[in-house]
Amino acid sequence: MNTASNTTSLGTIGCAPLALCGVRARRERLRLAGTLNGIEDVEVGVDGVSLCVHLFGEIPPGIGVANVRISGGDRITGLNVLSVHIEDEPNLHDDACLRVVLDREGDHTAYCLCLVDANVPPQTSDSQLIDFLRRSDRPLLVVATKADRVGNRLQASLNALKRAHGVDLVLPYSSKSGLGQSGLWKRLRVATAPGDSGDPA
Repeated sequence: MNTASNTTSLGTIGCAPLALCGVRARRERLRLAGTLNGIEDVEVGVDGVSLCVHLFGEIPPGIGVANVRISGGDRITGLNVLSVHIEDEPNLHDDACLRVVLDREGDHTAYCLCLVDANVPPQTSDSQLIDFLRRSDRPLLVVATKADRVGNRLQASLNALKRAHGVDLVLPYSSKSGLGQSGLWKRLRVATAPGDSGDPA
């Protein structure tokens, strides 16, 4: 894949639970199969705050700030996503990417970027990522986005996510209705406060 002159490749992110996804030939087969979607690679701009996220498949419509999570880091944690938009610039990329802008630059250690959706049943890949974060002693909070679309099935959906992922808390969130926004920001501030390294739940 060609890389724009003003970006440097960070490589594959979020692959630790599934080591084979770091194999280029396997990623190519997944892309050509057209049956799965997910993060293929991430490019970091020279400014350190602009990310170009490439997916195996088409970029889902309606994806926004609420669907992007950044975790990890050693000295600098709690990075926030300021904006998300689709960037389709043939002179910069072979395919469209998801342009993600962060509030500040990280510390060049490992970070985890995840895209999640509460309006679908629990996914094995999500459980694998959560298990990896636990083994890595990374603080985690499962956030069920697009909670406004679930309607009267919300509590049942939250309970199913708790059971599937082995967590005591799943925070419902909706950027459309505002559900869970204040609670999420409060937990993020607590989890990323200086000297705090515990689970935000």
